[in-house]
Formats: sequence, C-alpha cells, structure tokens
Amino acid sequence: MARSRNIKPGLYKNEYLVELPFETRLMFAGLPCFADREGRLEDRPMKIKMEMFPADNLNVDEMLSALESKGFIQRYESDGIRYIQILNFIKHQNPHHKEIASCIPAPDGHKDSGAVPSEVTPGQRQRILDRDGHVCLSCGSTEALEIDHIVPVSKGGTSEDTNLQTLCGNCNATKGNRHTRSYNEPSTSRQRNKQSGQRPTCTRLKESVTSKEVKGIKKKARTSFLDELELPDFVDPKIWADFVQMRKEIKKKLTPTAVKQIFKDMAAWKAEGDDPNQSLLNSIRGSWQGVFQQKENNHGTTGQKRNSTGATPISTPASRGKEAAARLQANREALAADA
Repeated sequence: MARSRNIKPGLYKNEYLVELPFETRLMFAGLPCFADREGRLEDRPMKIKMEMFPADNLNVDEMLSALESKGFIQRYESDGIRYIQILNFIKHQNPHHKEIASCIPAPDGHKDSGAVPSEVTPGQRQRILDRDGHVCLSCGSTEALEIDHIVPVSKGGTSEDTNLQTLCGNCNATKGNRHTRSYNEPSTSRQRNKQSGQRPTCTRLKESVTSKEVKGIKKKARTSFLDELELPDFVDPKIWADFVQMRKEIKKKLTPTAVKQIFKDMAAWKAEGDDPNQSLLNSIRGSWQGVFQQKENNHGTTGQKRNSTGATPISTPASRGKEAAARLQANREALAADA
C-alpha cells in the first residue's frame, strides 16, 4: 500500500543522484511511498515497475542497481527473500505514529529508528494538550504540537496520560527514541525570543533530569503564556489578575484560545460603550467561568448576556441569593412606580 512521504528540495541537487538518468531519479523519489516505516520494501522489480511506471518500457532492475551503486539503497536477502533498504530513510522521513511497525528484517549492520506505533486517541490528545496549556514543554512553542511518549513505547512505555507530554514537532524529532527529555529553562528562551521579536525556537536536550525538575518545567510551561501575556490597554491588570486567580480556584484554568476569545469579546463590548472591566468584576463576584456583557433590562437594572462562546455563568448559592435580591428590589420599585 502506498503511503504519503516527504520530498525535500535538496533531493534535486544531490551531486550523486544527478548523474543518474531522469527515470532513475524519478523512481528514487517515489520509492519511499512503497516502503514501510523503516524504509524497507520487497525487492521485486516488476511489481515496482507496475506501481510506478505501468505504461513505460523501463528496466527497473538496472535502475535499482544504479541507485545501489551510488549509495542510495541497499539490496539484500533474508531467508531466501530479497529486500530493499532505503538508506537514510529515517533522516528524511517522519512516518505517522499510527503506521504499523516493519515486518521486514533489517540488513546486517543497519540501525532501525526503534519507533513503535502507538494509539493516542483524539480525545486523549486534546486532554493532554489542555493539561499542558497548549504549549511545547521544551521550547514553549504553540505551533505544530505533537503528543510524545516520555518513556518510549519501544522501551516499555505506555500510552497512559502520565506517560504523555506535549512537544512541538522539532523538539519531538530531536528527542527521538530517548528517555532523556530535560530541557533548558523554557521561560528564559521565551523571554529572549520575546525581546528579540523572534518566534520560539527549540532548545537543546540535556543529559538527564529528575522527576521534580520535570514537574517544575511542566508547571512553568502551563502558566507561561499567562505570565507573559500582553493585556489590551482597556483591561485593568489588577482586575485581570483577580479573574485569573478566580478561574484557578474554581478549577477552570484559562487556555490561550479562551483568553483570545475573552479579549475579542471585551473589545467589542468596549466599542459599544460598555465597561469590559465591569464584566470581569461581575464574573469574579459570581465565580463565573465566562465573561459576559452588561445589559440593561426593563426594570433599569443590569443583567448578563451570553458571551460569544455560548457559555453560561456558573451558579453558586451566593450568586443566586444576590440575583434573587436584585429581582425582589426591582419588583418593589416597579410596584411603587405604578402606585
């Protein structure tokens, strides 16, 4: 079965590959699509021809030999069956984590990636991302995030939540199939990137790390986006700090996506003439998860609109009591006005 693979620009400039005929170069670019996750496939020239050149009169066996002579592939035999190993396959390819393991024996002297496919469900992936604050625990990047096994599956690791962490694609590739995954202080690198205007970059792996250090790194990574958050000019820093603390107390920690939506809503309310900081204060007093726009009702008192996410306030005994008292007072004022 053909698989999706990468083609890098350097392929067309390789000084050894350009010496080969055009059709041989074309075949080499396509071979990874028919190889397993370790870069191996059966050495069956006619089958390869039918997969790649069904309408062309080409000698694929000679083309494979030409690639081998230039050091791009290795043709070998195991238990009477001939195979092909694409050399440096792992260096240039990143097989999907669900792709099945290779069932073809490796040639003598070849070192496999050691990767073992594992199942991480979509729900589990989202849970780990939420837990880790949607940031790479190594460099703090928020792009191209992947779920990494702390202890590799090939070394006995499981797919339990406690053995999973969030890394960006670059950090995950750098870590590879190792259990050494301590990182430089993420806050330092992110602060340096922030001052220079650069985007987060991956940091180098250290040799070892204690479990206490790992917990500290994860905690910093989860809270760093709030620590370094630049508040809009219409948001009072003290009120915002109280809101963040309230969210922690009700065990509804903020995520980058939630913060972005809150600021977007508050900007719209300010444009309509409302005080967005008052909305924050109301959420703090009522221990509400969401932030809601002020709205004047028919009795001249203020209530809450739903926010753009459709979230509803978290009701508490204290907030229900306040709301009941406000309604009672409004009714009394209405009766007095009618009289």
